Amino acid sequence: MLQDFDFQQLYSPDFKEDSVREVLILPIIHRLGYKNTQVVRSKTLQHPYFENWF
Repeated sequence: MLQDFDFQQLYSPDFKEDSVREVLILPIIHRLGYKNTQVVRSKTLQHPYFENWF
């Protein structure tokens, strides 16, 4: 599945979280059978006690 991936890219400062998600994780998710899954990205978390604090 990842036989064509150059794992040296992991040491690049440009290979960040979004790269891991798109290049490594997404193919694994598809291989597991989740083809038409909507992935929620960059969801803001809200703390229940500090919602009006800022």
